[in-house]
Amino acid sequence: MTALAALTVMSGASCGSDGGGPAQCPVIAKGYESPGAASNWNAVRASFGLLEKRAGLGLADTGNEWQPAFEGGPATAAELSRPHITLSDGAGNLYIADKEAHGIRKVTPDGIITTVAGTNVAGDGGDGPAPATSVALSNPNGLWVRADGTFFILDLDNAKIRKVTPDGTLTTLFTVTPSLPIGRGLWVAEDDSEVLVAAGSVVKQWTPSGGVRDFASGFLDLGMVLRVAPGRVLIADRSGFRVFEARGEGDCMQVVPIAGDGRPGATTYEARATETPFYEPRAIWPYPGGGLFVGTHQGSQVLFIDTAGIVHLFLDGDGGENSGDGMPYDSPGLKVSELRSLTLNPAGDLVITESDEGRVRVVHKIP
Repeated sequence: MTALAALTVMSGASCGSDGGGPAQCPVIAKGYESPGAASNWNAVRASFGLLEKRAGLGLADTGNEWQPAFEGGPATAAELSRPHITLSDGAGNLYIADKEAHGIRKVTPDGIITTVAGTNVAGDGGDGPAPATSVALSNPNGLWVRADGTFFILDLDNAKIRKVTPDGTLTTLFTVTPSLPIGRGLWVAEDDSEVLVAAGSVVKQWTPSGGVRDFASGFLDLGMVLRVAPGRVLIADRSGFRVFEARGEGDCMQVVPIAGDGRPGATTYEARATETPFYEPRAIWPYPGGGLFVGTHQGSQVLFIDTAGIVHLFLDGDGGENSGDGMPYDSPGLKVSELRSLTLNPAGDLVITESDEGRVRVVHKIP
């Protein structure tokens, strides 16, 4: 396990021996930029169009607000209860972790919402196999979705990672003992060979042969966690005011900052991403052409780190903000509120989950 106390080189780590003693791990520079790359910001900003609400009424959270009448109806007429993350399958269906209503919602491309896991009442419905809608969940706040419609649930209060197959059957993949601290990051390998879970101040790793172990520790309040390539794991630390990347494997894995300077406060745009504050980053998602989207909770902003390592404002907002639907995303004004997650769907649209206001919105990619 790598501890965060060593941001560049894990204490005592080595990369093997050349006969004259162990060779020390190389120091990895901080930052997310591609060496020698020019900025791709202008291309990215020009590739997105309208902002649209896809689910939720956009009302302030008051607890479990799910009603049976919402089933099978328009997703934009359903109340969501502090949703924490939204991901898409290959067919364009959205899956929403509707945390305080204790269910997972599915929104079809034509905008119809249904429950696909959970009973909408908190509980622990057992480990299955069983129909996913017959198994009680408790504050599910993490998801991972595959192209075929298989999805995984971070069932927070039950400290379980659940798997739901396309036919709707739920099983429990594993349990984190003795408990799972607050955290919403979940990533699952395509063949179930590895799972990463954000657990408070620790990133946990599960493998079928090794069970659950600490992967990296020393953070303050984790948000999203994503493995983007072999030897590369992105980690958002909300209360540490930084985004990190775990680079390398085994003893030579190093955790380096790629966004934020560790201070709260307003981000300075057009600055190096590692040399300006990021105000509670919780949401992270890589852009396929290079660069990284970052969503802040307290800052209520979507930021973009380009391929040169420079941060730009993509969407601005404020707590309680609820405007801009049907307008170009870059039109003047505040639009988003207290982001929990950012993802990209198969069409390249940016999917935004705003928890406290109970809504899911997308910024459409221009074809």
